[in-house]
Amino acid sequence: MAGKNKDALAELYARDAARLFGIAVWILKQQDAASETQTTAMSNAKTGPAHTAYIQTRAEGDWYSPAPGVQCKRLFTNDERGYRSTLMRMDPGSSFPAHVHRGVEEACVLEGRCEFDGAALAVGDYFRAQAGSRHGTLTSPEGCLMIILEHSRVGR
Repeated sequence: MAGKNKDALAELYARDAARLFGIAVWILKQQDAASETQTTAMSNAKTGPAHTAYIQTRAEGDWYSPAPGVQCKRLFTNDERGYRSTLMRMDPGSSFPAHVHRGVEEACVLEGRCEFDGAALAVGDYFRAQAGSRHGTLTSPEGCLMIILEHSRVGR
């Protein structure tokens, strides 16, 4: 019975995470229409004395390409805690090389589909990899957008 409860809790956690990621992508899409005034106001909010939140508009930040047809945009980094959040966009037919995870990695598909190690992930599907785990090449036949959360305390 304990195993069934643990599986049920894991499923509920994954569903809640997918809902939160869905809300995050909706917010990003809403920011697409932000005016210059809104961008300036949000930027000023980041530097005020009562700063308790970080806002990055869709127009801010740079995309970089770690592999052909793959673009990433770092949303937040906290080196002290070993935490990073990243958007990863894969063009149709692109792939990302197999790799070992330095720390725990969580991901949720926000748009499209991707595949690795025989698993096919679609919108709302959640993935978690433990530190030290390895997975094969990630492919996306039709393209996808994912949010990736990394938790690593390497060197601490």
